[in-house]
Order: sequence, then C-alpha cells, then structure tokens
Amino acid sequence: MNNFLNKVLLNGIEGKIANLHNSFKEKFNITETSLRNIEVNDNLDSKILYINFPWESFEKINDVEKQFITINDDNYICARPNVKKDSKYIAYKYKNQYIFLYYKFNNSTNNLYNYIRYKMPSDYGKISNIDNTDIFYPYIKIKEDEYKLLEYQKKEWVDNEIPYLQYIDNIEEGINNVAKILFTPAGYEYKEWTTTGYYGIGSNDYGLAQKPISQKDFDRWNKNIELLESIIDSFFNIWNVVSYVKWDEKNEYEWEE
Repeated sequence: MNNFLNKVLLNGIEGKIANLHNSFKEKFNITETSLRNIEVNDNLDSKILYINFPWESFEKINDVEKQFITINDDNYICARPNVKKDSKYIAYKYKNQYIFLYYKFNNSTNNLYNYIRYKMPSDYGKISNIDNTDIFYPYIKIKEDEYKLLEYQKKEWVDNEIPYLQYIDNIEEGINNVAKILFTPAGYEYKEWTTTGYYGIGSNDYGLAQKPISQKDFDRWNKNIELLESIIDSFFNIWNVVSYVKWDEKNEYEWEE
C-alpha cells in the first residue's frame, strides 16, 4: 500500500459505510437483508447472482460435465471442461448455449471470465434440484429479500494488504446500495469497478476489470457518504393513507379550489 492506500484510511471508510447503513436502518426502522445460498424452488428470473469463484477453481473441475443447480434439462448451472480448447469453465446453460461465469485456460495465468455479479435472464425459471455437496455450490448466492437494502460486510484491513478488486467494489457498492434504495442526490458520483454481467452483454471486462485507485476515490466516497447522511438526517416520513371515499362518485369530500 502507498501513502494514501493504507489500513487507517481504508478502515476509516469501512467504519463510515457501516455507520451509514446503521443510520439508514434506525431512521426508517427497517432491517437489512443478507446473501444466502440458492435453494430449491428459488425463481432465478432476473435475479442477480453474487459469485465468488476462487482463481484456482479450474483445478477442481472434472473431465465431465457436472450440473449442480438445475432448472430443467435445458437450463442449469454446471462446471465442465472444454477439451478442444484445453480449458475449463463454470457456466449456465440457456437457449442451448453455455454462458460463462468463470473460464480459464489450463496453461494460462489469468482467468478469461470471473464475474462477481451476474443478472440472470428474465425467463430462466425455478430451481428444481441442487447438489449442495458440490464444491462450487457455496460460491453462488442471492439476496434473501431482493427489495431490501443489502447489509454491509465491513472488512478489517491490515498492514500491506493487497486491495483486490472485490474489496474495493464492496466499498463502492456498500455506499451505492443506500443511494439506490434512498435516491441519488445531486453531486453524487458513482464509479463502476467491475461489470455486472447479463445475457447478451457483448464485449466487457468479464468481471476482471483492472482500474487505478487514488486519493480522488477516497474523496469521492467521503463526499457521497456525507450527501447520503445529510439526506437521511433531513428526511421526514410522508404516510400514504387509504380512505373509503369512492372518488368516482359525488360525496362531501370534494376537492376545494
């Protein structure tokens, strides 16, 4: 780590994001949701998968296809080899194609694909079977409640720790998840550290983005947190009420000019 990218500054940001989430929960008296493993009967239509396949996953992929999350005979998630190209991958099958979530050539140092978030097709279907003993099953998760704010997993940084993309992305998304639930204030700046994949996305970073981080990012994070905290502090509740008035009939509660 250099002068600005040190454990003190990083832990400071982590603490501010945790406090931001706590302020949001306390202000609106709500609970957050968490990530969980996929289960039978989960509907994956348009669901975002949160993925964390290790770099060395190719070492654990067998020489034959292994399905571990199944919708039906045509739609499933599997790990399999590509013998012709001397490579192995984890993918979901859809419309008779294998769509890569993770891919690595056996003799290459770097992965070709390794998404950390992926939005499934809108008609993918409901899970009928799961092999929860499969080595890759625990690395795919979904939100317990897709309509709630995702809880923030605060990280404790130590000296000389490598700032992997996933860690920096977690900071960015921890702030931005609050903005998406609340609203994005004027002056708020978001930076995409890695692409959220989706079917038919075309050319992109395939979850392997390499972007520089600087003091400007810390300044931007602090500014975004301050903007959101200011909104939370000044927010007041507007309650929707339902009456028994039939608005399409004449009654004593007519609008007054």
